[in-house]
Amino acid sequence: MVAAQPAHLIGGNWQSVAERTLRDWVNAAETNLANLLPAARKDRGKPRVRITRRWQNECGLPEDVQECIETRLEEIARGLLLKGRSDRNVCKLCSVELQKLTAAAGVLRPKAQMVALCDVSPKWVKRFHEMKVVHAHRQDHKRFSDKHEYHLKLGLTERPMEVLMGDVHHVDLTIAQAMASDNGAMRHAGFSAALAGERKIKAFLIGWMDGSSGFMWVTPVICGPGQAI
Repeated sequence: MVAAQPAHLIGGNWQSVAERTLRDWVNAAETNLANLLPAARKDRGKPRVRITRRWQNECGLPEDVQECIETRLEEIARGLLLKGRSDRNVCKLCSVELQKLTAAAGVLRPKAQMVALCDVSPKWVKRFHEMKVVHAHRQDHKRFSDKHEYHLKLGLTERPMEVLMGDVHHVDLTIAQAMASDNGAMRHAGFSAALAGERKIKAFLIGWMDGSSGFMWVTPVICGPGQAI
């Protein structure tokens, strides 16, 4: 009954399936379900076009010669991008260089046909855009840091007190500054430090900020001789 149908809905498309194919599917389902999976492409993730499809199909050069020309042109493109050249300029220079390499390999055509055959597209140049990052790292550290380095941005949260950010800062105070303070605890700490023969005391500021409202509050902690947080 299934094999007698003229077409079957497969992957959202109506396709005709041979009886032999249906028998293979049934056999795979009864023996090894892995055989029902489509075979993975061996060239997956790799470009199937060397430089341009037209050049690859019409230049008439053997595969090994095409590979040598492709390798040489990639070196030139990477070097130009490393020097900071624009994509448009790289396309123009690589097109001229491809004409020279193709003619040196033995392809003889009129000038107009050679220009059309060896026209390099911006899409091919984009394969080597990582060289722009290297150029920015070497020439402009600020631009590299702004555009290419990882930055953590903390935005405001929706609910108050959902996220709290805290930090501790310490300040060294002389005994004279502590004893002249309007704060009683500060004066007491300064007096105790003077009796202990110390020259300085430490004041710690423990601060917190609400990630929603940006409200901050600080708790000062004054430490006498031998005390710390």
